[in-house]
Amino acid sequence: MVTFITRPLTAIILFFVMIPALAANLQSRVDRQQMGSGETIELTVSLDKQVLFGEPDFSSVEKNFDIVGRNRRSRISFVNGEKQSYTQWILTLSPKRAGTLVIPSFNFKGEVSDALEIKVRKPTATTDPGAAVFTESILEKNSVYVQEQALLTLRLYTTLSLSNFSMSEISIPNAQVVKLAEEQYQKQIAGIDYIVVETRLAIFVDNSGEVSIPSVRYSGIVSERSNPYDNIWSRRNGKRLTVNTEEKVLSVKPRPAHATMNDWLPAREVKLYDRWSEGKPTLTVGEPVTRTIALSAAGLTGAQLPPFSSNESVDRSEGFKVYDDQPQLEDKIGVQGITGTRVESMAIVPTQAGTLTLPEIRVQWWDTVNDQLRETVLASTSFEVLPSADITASQPGLPAAALTQENPATTPLSGSIAPAENSWLVIILAVTNGILILITAVFAVLWWRGRQLNDYGAETANKQALTGNKLFKEIRVAAASTNYSALREAIIQWARSHWRDQHIHTLEQIASQVNGIDLKPQFQQLDACLYDKHNGAITPPDLVTLVDQLEKIHKTTFPDDPLAGNNHSGKKQKTQELLPLYPE
Repeated sequence: MVTFITRPLTAIILFFVMIPALAANLQSRVDRQQMGSGETIELTVSLDKQVLFGEPDFSSVEKNFDIVGRNRRSRISFVNGEKQSYTQWILTLSPKRAGTLVIPSFNFKGEVSDALEIKVRKPTATTDPGAAVFTESILEKNSVYVQEQALLTLRLYTTLSLSNFSMSEISIPNAQVVKLAEEQYQKQIAGIDYIVVETRLAIFVDNSGEVSIPSVRYSGIVSERSNPYDNIWSRRNGKRLTVNTEEKVLSVKPRPAHATMNDWLPAREVKLYDRWSEGKPTLTVGEPVTRTIALSAAGLTGAQLPPFSSNESVDRSEGFKVYDDQPQLEDKIGVQGITGTRVESMAIVPTQAGTLTLPEIRVQWWDTVNDQLRETVLASTSFEVLPSADITASQPGLPAAALTQENPATTPLSGSIAPAENSWLVIILAVTNGILILITAVFAVLWWRGRQLNDYGAETANKQALTGNKLFKEIRVAAASTNYSALREAIIQWARSHWRDQHIHTLEQIASQVNGIDLKPQFQQLDACLYDKHNGAITPPDLVTLVDQLEKIHKTTFPDDPLAGNNHSGKKQKTQELLPLYPE
């Protein structure tokens, strides 16, 4: 019997305990279910119990709406002794597009709300000049060519003080939109003072046809006084205001059929000019000069401008090297939109004397002002390439000994000479003596001359060894400091001394002088490091290997240091050590 009474009592108690939990639910509602594209709605999500921490995950709303405002309310009360509480989350939503949009359901603490459908009408432009707020949208041209600049000016006129001001961005398929400028100023219309927010845009469309330029939405909060009886959680900073610009249609024409140039450049004006690193230079063999060429186009971006110079613009078969630098692109914004510039530089290194002719450069473009094909030309120019400025007279060879072989002096014989028929023996003796004297004189001259030549040769060899070792030391110093420019110059100076040829001006000439050691790869890398700096993939020369290769060549002529010993015997010893290098 006790068991029978206990079970119903337990069920009744559990029922009353579970009533609050069953009553707790999550609900979503909006202030209206139809709205304009530029308007906002208020979404209220309610839970009929107090929540101290946390809130539903509202991130799924942002698929169709922008959350432009958030608020939270919480309340606890007792009615007839019963406790009542609720928590509300209030979101101000702005639709991202027109059509039927869905506010998804939310899940919070096991409670799930219902999804809601909102119908959003297409935006209506506010263009009435008499209104407190209105907009203006102006296309500079209603028809343009493919990739031609189209200028769009947007203006917002307002007599209201707006905070949290924002402007939506324009997105057009297959088109590039560039924001040129935004400024704010005041203007009076029909006696009414307006604050004007002006935005200028450049639009470049890639495909021909009718292109729709969507409206732009301006939004902000109009300041208003808060209700002093509202609690701190429910105070508003003001009313949100949203207005839209008028949609525009741009007609995009295809490229004209008779515009047969390789690169399509629709522009108002095109300029082509060049400059040199030293004015108009005098070119010298082995000395690099830099030519910079610039192409600018009004109404195009720098990225739209094609390459216009290359290595092929110089005839390198005549002995020139050309190194192109990385092109520089620049955009300048002015009253008439964008002016793009492409700058190309190249280092020209003559390798032999002669005539260098740079051909003319032609750029064809379409004149959008006069609607016709135009051509801009940079005239050709020629230079005479001079031999290297540091050419000096070739080293003189061994000076010819200005030796005058004098006839030996003849001293008259003393005494009387007997007649030939009686003194034939005397005549024979006289002739014999004369021949002996002549032979002696010749041997004396030859001995003296040989001694002079030996002394001169030893002195010259020592001087050359001193110079060669000094120049090679400069090669080592430049290589140790990784100074490529100084290294190149030191190698050329050393080579001139080594081969006694002042007409050596390039590393290529040096490489061609050497048999058995291939210096060309290292020399090419050295030149590339000096004149092809834009190419980050260049491998620098192996300086250790290069110096070792040059040292082998150097030691074939100067195996020892001539500074070791300064007495006469030392000079003789060095001369004797050099003799095997010059076989008879």
